[in-house]
Amino acid sequence: MIKRLLFLTVLLIGVFSAVSSVSASCSIWRYKSDVITTRVNSTLSGDDAPVIAIGWSRDHTEDLSFYVELDGAEWNYSNSGTIQQGVTYNKIDDTTLEIIVDVGTGENEINFGGGRNIYLPIYCKITDAGEIRVIVDGSETTVSNANILIAEAIDGSLTVHGNKASIKQSGELKKITITDTSTQPYKANQKFTLTLDAGFKFTGDIDITGTGKFDGLVKFSVDSGNANKAYITITGQTPETTGEIIMEGIGVTRNSSGKFSVLLLNTTFTASVVPLNSKLSVATYDAEATNSTSETTTESTTETTTKATTTEAATETTTSSVITIQIGASSYMIDNMLYPLEVPAYISNGNTMLPLRALANAMGISDNNIQYNAQTKTATLSPSSGTSVSITAGAGSLVLTSGGLTADMPISGTAEVTDGRLFLPLRAMANALGIPNSAITYDAATKTVTIQK
Repeated sequence: MIKRLLFLTVLLIGVFSAVSSVSASCSIWRYKSDVITTRVNSTLSGDDAPVIAIGWSRDHTEDLSFYVELDGAEWNYSNSGTIQQGVTYNKIDDTTLEIIVDVGTGENEINFGGGRNIYLPIYCKITDAGEIRVIVDGSETTVSNANILIAEAIDGSLTVHGNKASIKQSGELKKITITDTSTQPYKANQKFTLTLDAGFKFTGDIDITGTGKFDGLVKFSVDSGNANKAYITITGQTPETTGEIIMEGIGVTRNSSGKFSVLLLNTTFTASVVPLNSKLSVATYDAEATNSTSETTTESTTETTTKATTTEAATETTTSSVITIQIGASSYMIDNMLYPLEVPAYISNGNTMLPLRALANAMGISDNNIQYNAQTKTATLSPSSGTSVSITAGAGSLVLTSGGLTADMPISGTAEVTDGRLFLPLRAMANALGIPNSAITYDAATKTVTIQK
């Protein structure tokens, strides 16, 4: 009798446990099998968006709800809506959706236990670099938990920069650098394509070196059938880090005897998630130049993009005439030459704001002629004209100093400290450096400032 009671007790406990517990036995998988490689701030939408599938199970007999969270991205969904028949959602916050499943065989229900799956498109904006994941929390439901990799996000920029050479019919270009601040790895035999203007051709090998991810992994070659085109070939798998490709001693020659105003070099690279399609002005015509050599450069390459490009920008602006700055862009242009910006320009109270060093370099002021007092938040720029300009964050005027005399110049915008950096009002600083308003234009459609210098 005692054995029989014990058996019944154990049986009842087992039945109770089976009824009260939740069996989460469905499969969850990446419906589109490839992991997408994309870039930070990009949007995944439409047919290009990844999809995850939440599989059916005979355990799904009751209505249920569960949560789907993004790691490294934010949902690009409205506050609520329908995913498919019988499946709706509520947006809890930027990274979390509640999925509500109306289980059944009716017109507005889903037969989630009879062979029907849920397909959830991951419409989102990428916010972080690295792995982008979808996390399914089916706790206390018959839906399984899951953590699914859907994308790899790359941050950074890919830019080309360098100084102009002065040549006649032929000569050597100055150093040209391709800077990659992203951590995207590249495969062996992927190629950068370099194309000269029609009428010019490359004369042969150059001195090419790589740093960072490109160290020991780049070679230069001229197209065998078209000498105005050349290639930089990546010779092996690169690591996931930043890097530069440095080219020096690039020989070029012109097929005709006519003069030219500028020589453009077009650089493209289609293998990168961070796109590159850059036209760089690399030479001007100089009637006094010899055909065998060009002026050499004392510019040195450093491991950081900022230090190298500021030197180049300051040197370049001594002969340039047009500065183009687009709000939000990661670079600016001087006479078709592209220079990276670590922090993009932005609008504040109607004024275009640029980081101190970038603005000074764009105006032709070298790093040696820039001073910044962190305690007073005051920047002083000393151009070769002899009139220095000082500006303090929050002040409503500039201080001009020339020949021992000082004067205040009222301005409409003020300098600001943003994320630990001093940003200067572009128009006010340009005016103080002798550039009139008539030489400054703003295109509202493209959010682009153009300065004729």
